[in-house]
Amino acid sequence: MFKVNEGTTAYVTFSFKDKSGSLVAPTAILYWIDDVASGQRVRESTEVDAGSVVEIKLTTTDTRIVASTSLSEERRITVRGDYGADDAVVSETFYEVVNLAGV
Repeated sequence: MFKVNEGTTAYVTFSFKDKSGSLVAPTAILYWIDDVASGQRVRESTEVDAGSVVEIKLTTTDTRIVASTSLSEERRITVRGDYGADDAVVSETFYEVVNLAGV
């Protein structure tokens, strides 16, 4: 898990590989972001251009603090790569948003 300050833009890279470990591009890629503690959806399902490696930009909205009394909040990014009918890969990663008192 990596840390990002509240209100700061950040980037996360995901790669997609086949069963032999070679990079392969899905036909469609979706991702969404949830606040772990509250279950609140921070970013709705968003489609990105398909590629074997994709970079997701976390905006200042994605790194806002949901509960102002929290020192930090854990977020989950879920990514789904679709390869065809009944053929998909789902992955997730986590990041921590640090609450800055002056923001």
